[in-house]
Order: sequence, then C-alpha cells, then structure tokens
Amino acid sequence: MKVTDFFVGAQVTPESRDAGYRFALWSIIIAAAILKFVFVCNTIGSDDIRYFHFAELLSRLQPFTTLDHAGSRIIFLLLVGLPGAWLGQIVYSSVASIVYSSLAEILVAFFVLRQFGPRPALIAVLFVSFSGISLAYSGTFLPDALLAFVFSLIAIKLYLILSQEKPFSWKDMLVVGLYIGVAYSVKDTGILLLPPVAFALLFLPSPSTLRQRFTSLATIAAGFLIVTIAEMFVLYLFSGDFFYRSHAIAAVHNVAIGQASSLYDFLRRGYWNLWSVIYRWDFLLVPTMLGIWVSVYVIRRWRAAAVLGFMTLFCAAYMLFGSSSFTRLVNLPFQERYVHPLLPLIGISLAIYFFHTRRPIRVAISSLIAVHIIIGLYGTLETVGDRYYEGFLRDAAIGVQIIHEEGEPIFVDERVKDGLRQMLPYDEWKDLKVATDTAEIAPGYYIMHPNPYWAGKRYDKLKELPLAFTVDTDQRLIARLFPQCRRPARLPAVFRHAGP
Repeated sequence: MKVTDFFVGAQVTPESRDAGYRFALWSIIIAAAILKFVFVCNTIGSDDIRYFHFAELLSRLQPFTTLDHAGSRIIFLLLVGLPGAWLGQIVYSSVASIVYSSLAEILVAFFVLRQFGPRPALIAVLFVSFSGISLAYSGTFLPDALLAFVFSLIAIKLYLILSQEKPFSWKDMLVVGLYIGVAYSVKDTGILLLPPVAFALLFLPSPSTLRQRFTSLATIAAGFLIVTIAEMFVLYLFSGDFFYRSHAIAAVHNVAIGQASSLYDFLRRGYWNLWSVIYRWDFLLVPTMLGIWVSVYVIRRWRAAAVLGFMTLFCAAYMLFGSSSFTRLVNLPFQERYVHPLLPLIGISLAIYFFHTRRPIRVAISSLIAVHIIIGLYGTLETVGDRYYEGFLRDAAIGVQIIHEEGEPIFVDERVKDGLRQMLPYDEWKDLKVATDTAEIAPGYYIMHPNPYWAGKRYDKLKELPLAFTVDTDQRLIARLFPQCRRPARLPAVFRHAGP
C-alpha cells in the first residue's frame, strides 16, 4: 500500500497495518540507538575508570595487583572493556555498551513479534528503548547494558523451554546455566536469577517428572559452575588468588558499606532504597508501576511467562532489601541504573499482557507508555552531562587547559587525574601532579571538587588559598538547551598558592 492511499480513502488491510507496525518497530529501535549515541559519555569519573584500568591490564596480559570488584567481572571486561583498552579511550567501551543495549531491544522485538505479533512488539520496544535509564546510561562504560542483553537471552530461553509440551532437555538446561554464569560474570546481580529460575522449573506446569525437574536444576547448576570456575581460573592467572572475586566483593560491600546495627536499621536502609522510586520518578516510577502490574499478571496465569514475573519481582526486591552477606545484614547499594537489566523482562511481560487484554486496558497501557517516554526523555536531558562526575571532569579539563600554558604546577587528586586522562591531550595530562594528604601545600594551582570527600584532609587548607576562578563551560548542546540547576554545586574550584 502506498502512503498516498491514506489520503484518498483506500481501505487499510490487516496486512498493511501490520507492515506499518513493523516499520514503526524498527524505526523506534534505530531512533533510540541514535539518541544513545548522542548521549554517549567518555567518562563519568566513577566505576568506569576502574573498569578501564583492569581492561588495560587484561589487554596487556599484566597482573592484577589490587583487590577491586571492578577486576572480577571478566566477561564484561572482555566484551565491553577490551575495545576501549585497545583503542585507548573509554568512549569506545561506551559505544560497545550501546551496541549490547540495542541488541537486547532487537532480541525482544524479534521474540515478541514472532510469538505475539507486531502491536505487542511495538509496545514492548517502546517501553524498553525509550526508558530514561536506557537512554541515559547505555552510553556509559558500565555493565548494566550488557547485563540487560544477557537477561533477555535467559528470559526468552526459559519461556521457550517452559512452553514446550515435552520434558525438559538437559541441553537446554545446560545452556540456561551457562547463560546465568555469564550474567554473574558480567555483574553480581546475575546470581539473583538462580532462585526464581529454580522455583519456576520446580512448580510451573510441565510434562517433566519431579526427578527430571531436579535433574534439570542440577544441570543448570553445572552450567553455572562451568562459567564461574573458568572465570576463577582466569582471575587466578592474573592475580594469584583463585577466590579473587569473592574477596573483592567482601572488601567492597561487607567492609566498605558495613553491617547494619540492627534488623530495624537494615530495613530502614532498604526503605530509603525504595524511596528512590519517588526521588527518581522520571526514571523509575512508571517502570515500577508497570513492572509490578504485569509481573503479577503473568504469575497469576501460572504458565510459561510466569518465570518472567518471578525473575523481575525477586531481583527487584533483593536489590532493594537484600544483603550482600549470608551471615550478616549488609545492605546492597542501589542506584537507578541497576534496574536496566529488568527492563527487557518487564517489556516482554507487558507485551504478553497487552496481547491478552481488552481494548480499554490497551488504551490505558498505551497512555502509560506515552507518559513513560515523555518523562524518560525529560529525565535523560536532566541527567546527561551530569552523570556522576561527568560534568565536573569536563569542566576541570577546561580549567587545566586555561592555566597549562602558564607553566606552573597543577595539582589534582589522584581520582581526578585518572578521570582527566580521558579528557586531555596526553602532554597536558602527564604534567598534572597528584596532591596527597601527607604532602605540604606546594606553590601552584589546585583544581578541587567542592565536596570535602575528594580532597580529604587538605580541604580546610585549600579553602584558605585564594580562589583563582571556577569553571562552568558546558560544551554539550543538550546541556545548553536544558540548563541543570544542580550543576553549580559541582563546579571545579581552581585555587592558587603563590608560595611563601
């Protein structure tokens, strides 16, 4: 059917309507990918710097000399970190994250299109692709985008297995176990899939006998252990510690975060995690509403799709109220981007619900999706340019370039120098000097983050120095069009010490 036929009263056939939905479907995925490239980030000055360090060590086959959970996620470092390490810039790893995020959306589109048709597929892709979390964080060197792709593989594989009218195949179960092992290697969140998957295989309807079900669980465990032991062996080769991963996780979560003083304190911290749904309403409110709604729906149907609901609700609940220790109450850290891997699961469940429900509910879902897209775009525009320490590092780099030609020493914190490596020409970056807490305040310029946490014990001394200037030169078009009121609190402060 020609486009002009719409204006001359030609009848729209079901085939032409489905073709239009398919065209819209792939156009949305392409448009979302373009937006992610627009919002791509070189460095946010957070975990990505540490990931890049270990990716470089991997690429050079050099040993790991520090204990850090960023070095324990081997598959993530291989698939996403190596492109940046080989090409010398974090931004290439950020581009790799965009590729995996888009692959997750394509996978969801193909699956829902084949199982339920073009309209549910369009709904699922609109929800996943234009989520603010996906748009804002896919273009960063963080593991959540790759984990979303692996979660999509696992969810689709399990749905297809549970939909079959025959006993579970050990080959299928082994593949599921391998996938979960890969998910765990990408990020610790992957291990949370084991309990809901085990529950689904034990209790959801299937021709498999009870013995076959337990055999399937053992096969999944075997597949999971194959990947985990292989990762442990690689970590042993690089660090000399076969249990490097568990030691690193214990050091980060159980020591750095600390044990809750009581059960009440543990639940109170979980409550504040839950409060982030309101605090970050632009990213989390609609996904939370739809996620609970459709997950409960697919569970109540008690068919193959129920596994999606189990996975979504269990992982979300554990992210908010779970402990990183089996013997102590140690709250897990929570940030909005951690929800990214759950978006494909919610999207597929949403498509199933849309397929089976009536027109009034479909209209309500479509309206919520529209709200989700609008506030997601708003949240993205508010966040891009100010993700973690992104804005500070960009402005600090401008400050370095302003004063570099004067020839005086420029002092920064070690963490700032690591971040500025991605922002400055090498000749300017190598001239930066790291200021330490034990060193005297030497003559020169000091570029400091306004948060005392960054400067440590030197903060009070540096405040006594004359303030040369602050930097707020945002070069991003988006940030100029949509100024952020939070930015002034993060401006780099440039102090000058003229000496005695």
